[in-house]
Amino acid sequence: MAGHGSGKGGRRGPAKTPSKLLFLRGSHLVNDRGQEPQPPVIEGADLTPPQTLSPGGQAIWQKLAVQLRDCGILTAIDLVAFERYCDYLDKFRVIQAKIKEAGFDKDGRIRWRETRAMLVLESSLSRIEQQFGMTPASRASLRVNFIPGKKEKDEKAEYFK
Repeated sequence: MAGHGSGKGGRRGPAKTPSKLLFLRGSHLVNDRGQEPQPPVIEGADLTPPQTLSPGGQAIWQKLAVQLRDCGILTAIDLVAFERYCDYLDKFRVIQAKIKEAGFDKDGRIRWRETRAMLVLESSLSRIEQQFGMTPASRASLRVNFIPGKKEKDEKAEYFK
């Protein structure tokens, strides 16, 4: 069999779920793992939208970045993926508006070029949204105790007071 046991080829199976998400889901698997490296915490100034994003992408960034950071899902190492998400969502909305405005071509057919681009973006957006817990289904499996404006207690600090 070609490739069988040769060590070549891609990884099989679903991507490994980060321990933080396992913890938020209340999974026992988080206890079976060793300590994962923790990405640096994002400070408020680090949440400034990148200048490479369009104004629409920057607005998306500003709306979601603080919420995801405060839930403990967006860390410094995730910013590139999050920037891509904001960029894709902005492009998706632009194409969606173009289809809505133009509607159909002169023969009454749907505009396939724009629709095809929108479907490709939608697929990528869905994957990123699941990774960041931004869909109802992915959030349903998370246990996030988030109250806007309220900081979580540091139990160790409280214990050693």
